[in-house]
Amino acid sequence: MKFSFELAVNAKKEDAWVYYSQVDQWFVWEGDLEQIALDGAFTTGQKGKMKLEGMPELAFTLVEVRENQCFSDVTATPFGNVLFEHEILENPAGGISLRHSVSLTDGDMTEDALAFLKQIFDDVPESVEKLKQTLETA
Repeated sequence: MKFSFELAVNAKKEDAWVYYSQVDQWFVWEGDLEQIALDGAFTTGQKGKMKLEGMPELAFTLVEVRENQCFSDVTATPFGNVLFEHEILENPAGGISLRHSVSLTDGDMTEDALAFLKQIFDDVPESVEKLKQTLETA
């Protein structure tokens, strides 16, 4: 199961990429982020750790990084691996769209797993909106 939220933004993909590729910029758009650290460069395969409000520290791995296009990271949870996808899509009429998705890539889709995934996704629209506002007022 996958949940996605997409929003058109009047900005350049290179400007949006700064807020993705520099993890210290995640604080701008990720409201419940308390700490984040990456073990090295923002590249495919790199590992890191993050702390969200009310959650234990979580390890994550960047499973795909394509400059000015997208990045995905995966985090192991008791319900299975949760994949977070962040895409920058060019709009034919100009500007870009930002699409953030959350999915459970393995494990059983039980009622508890679905509730967990929904809870994770709850903050996604607000995060994308914060990023849109930041980019459009820069």
